[in-house]
Amino acid sequence: MTLLSLKLIWGMFIMLRVNGIQVGYGNMAVIRDVSFRVDKGEIVTIVGSNGAGKSTILKSIVGLVGLKKGNIEFMGEDMGKYQPHERIERGIVLVPEGGKVFGRLTIKDNLYLGSYKYRKEDKSVIEERIEEVMEIFPVLKERYHSRADTMSGGERQMLAMARGLMGNPELLMLDEPSLGLAPKIVDKIFEVIQVIHSKGVPILLVEQQIHRALEIADRGYVLQDGVIVLEGSGQELLNSELVKKAYLGM
Repeated sequence: MTLLSLKLIWGMFIMLRVNGIQVGYGNMAVIRDVSFRVDKGEIVTIVGSNGAGKSTILKSIVGLVGLKKGNIEFMGEDMGKYQPHERIERGIVLVPEGGKVFGRLTIKDNLYLGSYKYRKEDKSVIEERIEEVMEIFPVLKERYHSRADTMSGGERQMLAMARGLMGNPELLMLDEPSLGLAPKIVDKIFEVIQVIHSKGVPILLVEQQIHRALEIADRGYVLQDGVIVLEGSGQELLNSELVKKAYLGM
C-alpha cells in the first residue's frame, strides 16, 4: 500500500485536523502552535482555565478569526480559502457561549435562521428537520411560538444548540454550553450532548466543567496559556496528576 493510499484511508476517519496554528490579536499571540484532531464519531474536549484560548480556537476553526500560522483541514480540505458562511455550508457549526439567541424572535424563527444550509430547499425539508430537532429538545416544542427572550437561561442554551443542529452539522462545536447554568440544568445539557453524539454527530466541546467534559469525552486536550500541554483519552486525563491538581482541586 502506498503512502498516498494510507493518507486517503486515514483521512476517511478524520473530520477535523488543526495543524500548528497560531492565532493572535495585534501583536499578542493567544494560541501558539496548537495541533489536534477530531475523528468521526468522537466527542473531543478542550479544557483549561478561563482565558487559556479555548474559545479562540473554535472561532479560528469557523473562520471568525484569522490564522497567523498553520492551517485547518476539514474532511481533508484546507479551510483557509473559505469564509465563515462557506464553512457552515460544509458542515462546521459553532454554538457560541452564553446561549446567544435572537430574543425578539420566536423559537420557530430562531430555528428557521439555523436552517441556512437548506435555504434553497423546499420548506417541508426545514419542517422535517425541525421535528427531528424537537425530539431532542421537547421543551422547545411546548413553547414553539414564544419569544426567545421569555425563556430561562437553560432554555435559551437549548435553543442555541437546537439552532446549531438545524444545519445538520458534520461537526458540532460547543463553546461553554454549561456557562452560568444551575446544576440541574447542567446535568440536562450534558445528557443532551450525549444524545446528539449518539445520533452520529462528532462534537468538539470547549468547557470549564472539566470533570463533566472529560467523563463523556473520547479524547481530550488540556490548554494552558495558548499551548496544549497534555492530551489523552478522557479517562487518562481524569487520572492525570496535572489535571487533578490544577483543575479538579484534588
